[in-house]
Amino acid sequence: MWCRVPLIVGLTMLVTGCTSFVHGVTTPTLPVPLVQTIPLTVGVHYTPQFRDAQPAARRFVAGSEIVDVYQLGAPSVAVFDAALRQVFENVIEVTSWPPSDEPLKVAGVLIPAIPPNGVTVYLGQPRIAVEYRIGLYSSSGGEIGSWRVVGISGGFAGEMPALTTIPVWVSEALRSAAAGVVASFFREPQARAWLEANGVHPDALR
Repeated sequence: MWCRVPLIVGLTMLVTGCTSFVHGVTTPTLPVPLVQTIPLTVGVHYTPQFRDAQPAARRFVAGSEIVDVYQLGAPSVAVFDAALRQVFENVIEVTSWPPSDEPLKVAGVLIPAIPPNGVTVYLGQPRIAVEYRIGLYSSSGGEIGSWRVVGISGGFAGEMPALTTIPVWVSEALRSAAAGVVASFFREPQARAWLEANGVHPDALR
């Protein structure tokens, strides 16, 4: 069962055999994508839940449960903002959703989300994975589709990196996820169909 204890950055809380850590995550530097810019204007809406996301993952070390909480909100916004601006000609942040007045002047609106269990620690491999869901909506608010993007860090020696290096591996997973966001518009059937409906042939942009 999850530990329900106050979480303070840099401090360890011991309650009934459970230890909790909060990890701040640094926004990674993103590589230049190897694709042409998609000639569309899109909107992106970051929900309060996305901006403040702190997914948790638990692991067991020497019979003790450890809960790691990852502060992913701000770096995730930065990652999506940078990735989308690399892949689309124009990106407009949509501050209010759904639209209340006339339809937005965009080809579509993207709404990313982080599941409650959006961070997974694979001790056997060992790696760290970060998961996102991307929702795609029309300019008037109708749902077009959604898909999953997962970023995975490189392997590390031993069962788990030191506490001070865990944010580095999560940052690497965010970098991988950013590449996955870019690739998803050329790979995911729903995204490809949406592009083609807007007169864009994704294979011609590779």
